Formats: sequence, C-alpha cells, structure tokens
Amino acid sequence: MAKFSFELKKKIVKEYFSAGIGSTSLAKKYNIKSRTTILNWIHMYNAFGIKGLIVRKPIKVYSGNYKRKVLH
Repeated sequence: MAKFSFELKKKIVKEYFSAGIGSTSLAKKYNIKSRTTILNWIHMYNAFGIKGLIVRKPIKVYSGNYKRKVLH
C-alpha cells in the first residue's frame, strides 16, 4: 500500500496553490516528515497534471536465478 493516498496528495497540492500555504507549513499540518515530499508532489503535478499524483505499482524485477528456477 502506498504511504500517502492519491486523495491526500490532491488535497495538499490544491491547498498549496489555492491558499498559498508553504510546503513546510503543510508538512507540519499533515504530519509529513519532510517538506521535500510535498515539493515532489507539486513538481509531479506541474509536470503531469493530476495524473502525476496517482499511486503506481512498482515494476517487479526478478533475478536471473529466480527466472531459471521458475523455468525448471
């Protein structure tokens, strides 16, 4: 499960732009350890729009040994 939901990210980014609250204040308000996390969300929003905040599943990477075991 993702550490922060899409809805929370959207709410914080919206508050950042509409209320003009800084990333440090938002981090304190929502108990997020680093303001950098919020700045990353803002960057992703600016680059990709609302879709940039969607939680994605990581790509699984399997070792060569695991692949050989599965095949045999």
